[in-house]
Order: sequence, then structure tokens, then C-alpha cells
Amino acid sequence: MKSFYQNDLEKYILCVYLALETVLFFLILWSQNTCPYAVTGKIMYSSIVLNFLVMAFFYLRYRGDFRIPLAITLTLAADFLLTYLNRYFIAGVFCFILVQTTYWWKLEVGRRNAVLRAFLIHFWLGLLLILGMPVKEGIFCSLSMGILSGNVICAWAGVYKGNRELLLPAAGLTLFAGCDISLGLRIVSEGMKNMALLHHVSDNLTWVFYLPSQVILCLCYIHENNKKHHCI
Repeated sequence: MKSFYQNDLEKYILCVYLALETVLFFLILWSQNTCPYAVTGKIMYSSIVLNFLVMAFFYLRYRGDFRIPLAITLTLAADFLLTYLNRYFIAGVFCFILVQTTYWWKLEVGRRNAVLRAFLIHFWLGLLLILGMPVKEGIFCSLSMGILSGNVICAWAGVYKGNRELLLPAAGLTLFAGCDISLGLRIVSEGMKNMALLHHVSDNLTWVFYLPSQVILCLCYIHENNKKHHCI
């Protein structure tokens, strides 16, 4: 049976996907400081749409585990609210809470790490409130960031214990966490005196972390399922 890299259609789709995401990545970095957000936001969202479409193609082809496709679909919904519309902050963050919960489910660590996540949620909530984030927004953001940071710790713990299959998910989730931290810094530094540089740097770093994280998480699904598909 042919391996993944000998399948011409899949190889072509993957190469075009990575090339287009690379172009969009640098276009986002350029447009952030040269174009109005109405333009930049559409470029950003187009990269997430492309990520979703490629994931959907391989999901329909492989019919494998649905949890990463579900997480990427929820990410598409979250970014429609937060990136494309640039509105409905609470609803968008709630979608990201569902995203991180789905990755928690995917890691299959269950209730064993619920205490860790509860601690991290309270840690992020306290930190965000100290930094001046409003309570309602802080609660939603801390839920998302607490579950995500717990996922990162659990994924790398699995890698440390010898589970090499968790290396790609761990890398993707770590970059995802870098995006969340940058976004949090951008929000709390907005309008603060003597924080203009921090606000500018964190604003630019958000998508430096975010888009690669989504590409890596999509590749996790492809890598996990292509061997199973081609060995049937």
C-alpha cells in the first residue's frame, strides 16, 4: 500500500496548503503595521478558513478521530466572532473554552488533571484581575487559559514519559498558549501609560504564535491518521 508521501493528491494538497499558509503568515505580519484592521482581520481569518478546509478534506478522506477536527471547527467559529467580526468577545472566548476542552478530551487525561486545571484557572483569574481586566472577561479568559495551560503541561509530561506521538500536539498547544499570553498582555496594556511598547509587541506576537499553532494542530490530525488510512 502506498505511503502518505507517495500519494500524489495528498502530497499536492499538503504542499499547496503549507505554501499558502506561509504566504498568509508573512502577509499578516506585514499588514498588521501597514493596513487597517478591516483588511488585516480578513487576511487573518482567511488563514483559519484555509486551515479548516484542509482539515475537512483530510477528515472526509480518513474518517479518523473527530476530536481535532471538532476543535479546529470550533476555532473557526471563535475566529469568525473575534477576528472577522471583531466583536462578541465573550461568545468568542466561550468558543475557545470549548476548543481547549476538546483538546483536553483528546489528550485523554480525564479527571486526573482536573485539580491542576482548577489551580491554573484560579491563577490566571487572579493575575488578569490584578492586571486590570474586567471581572466577566477575566472569568472567561481564565477558563480558556487555565484549560490550555493544563493541556500544555499534560502534553509535555506525556512526551517526557516517552510518548513521542504527543510531540506535535505539545508543540502546537505551546504555541497556542503563547498566543493567549500575548493576547492577554495586549488587552491589559491597552490604554495604560508607559505600556505602548508592550502593547505593540504583544499585538504583533499574537499571530506569530497563533497561525503556526493551528497549522501544527491540523498536521497532528493528518500525521495521526494517514498511516491508518493507507494501511487498511
